Amino acid sequence: MAAKTILYVTFLLSCSLACISGSLLFGAFNVQTLGVTKMGKPEVVDYLTEILARYDVVLIQELRDASGEAIVDLLNALNEYSQHTYDFIISSRMGRSSYKEQYVYFYNPSKVSVIDAYEYPESHDEFERQPFIVRFQKICHCFGLSEFAVAGIHIKPDDAVTELDYLSEVYDHIVDTWGLQDVMIAGDFNADCSYVSSSKWSNIRLRTESRFAWLISDSADTTVSSTDCAYDRIVVAGSGMIANSRAAATYYFDSQLRLDQTTILSRYDLVMVQELRSSSPDPINELLSGLNQYSSKNYGMVVGPREGRSSTKEQYVFFYRTDLFRVKDQYAYVEKNDEFEREPYIVRFESLTSSSLPTDFAVVNIHTKPGYKYTRYEVDALADVYDDVVSKWGLTDVIITGDYNADCDYVKASYWPTIRLRTESRFYWLTPDEADTTVSNTDCAYDRFVLAGSKMTANLPSSRVFYFDNAYGLDQDTAKTVSDHYPIELTF
Repeated sequence: MAAKTILYVTFLLSCSLACISGSLLFGAFNVQTLGVTKMGKPEVVDYLTEILARYDVVLIQELRDASGEAIVDLLNALNEYSQHTYDFIISSRMGRSSYKEQYVYFYNPSKVSVIDAYEYPESHDEFERQPFIVRFQKICHCFGLSEFAVAGIHIKPDDAVTELDYLSEVYDHIVDTWGLQDVMIAGDFNADCSYVSSSKWSNIRLRTESRFAWLISDSADTTVSSTDCAYDRIVVAGSGMIANSRAAATYYFDSQLRLDQTTILSRYDLVMVQELRSSSPDPINELLSGLNQYSSKNYGMVVGPREGRSSTKEQYVFFYRTDLFRVKDQYAYVEKNDEFEREPYIVRFESLTSSSLPTDFAVVNIHTKPGYKYTRYEVDALADVYDDVVSKWGLTDVIITGDYNADCDYVKASYWPTIRLRTESRFYWLTPDEADTTVSNTDCAYDRFVLAGSKMTANLPSSRVFYFDNAYGLDQDTAKTVSDHYPIELTF
């Protein structure tokens, strides 16, 4: 079963420090379990760099890499993406147990310089991960705030009330150490919901003392999940810091960075879509337009007719890169005995580049009717569809793909010997039965790739399921707003 946990960002908060020559944008960013594994996912790195590049100074929490490689790789990726060159300062590894984390500040040296830094020297082991404090100086010579300190903290959830209260003493220590009162305290406070109930605020000096201003409200939602909790906060102190802080907010990167169908579709050179239900052409045309605006590539589109025995009609859609493919022909399968709820739509493509993909090939797009009385018979009839393609075009190299509903209650193991598409050796099934292609609590290999033809199968491509909720850090509910199925992929 595919994991449904959030793999990266739990929040991103921002606040601007006014300066006549421009504002300074600060961010605090809990990158959940940042390490070598996460940095090995290019799509995640792309989003991280796009987010980090918004900020002049950004506090990163939950660096969990003992090797030190992940943060260097992230800095390099950020500097490749951004027009600015960032530097960083990092804490030691912290934590009472074998579980260790580090704090990191990325900063733009053209905006700020680091004057000093230290880790809060605890007197009574007050923190699971003691704050990491950095003193910055703005490079721009202007009115307003010129020097300030940031105390970064990731509070232990079960000790949130106690640790929050002690942050007032951390502030006092900064004032005593540097004689500097303008301080920002930021990070994952875990300051809401079950960890800090409303009755506990009166016990927290950081909240009750008037010298501290809380910039993120209790009603904010800083979690990328189905919860609604203001865990992550920015608190400021000192007359200069309070006077110059403005525009504090939560940055909802999931909506801002278009984590939607266009994000996923842009991964592919050729993609087959099922379940277009709108009777108006506007939604699919808007999706194509959004895809071409989002991507640096140019996509074309083929849309089949509306199909279905009942009032519920669907269409098949093919998106393809026009620099890589040309559409040669297309047709809807003509049924002999009403075999399909939605008869397959077939497109013949010419590949314009040299690869293991045949130059001339066809793609059959299918969405079978779910149900043990229907699905196995529709999957079996796809063998006849293949024969029809061969007869019509004299073409044997074919991909048969889509939502087969070919698992769990709809196609049981005992049904497979009756399905010609499965039993005949001319068909190669690339999506395994144990795959999970559904964004839900089920574990079903509904979506499949089947290949046929000597050229198509000469060098079998790699196949996988793209778990976009994991890749983009989405909870199940958010992922389902994109689709309740995962894309299945072939790489030639």
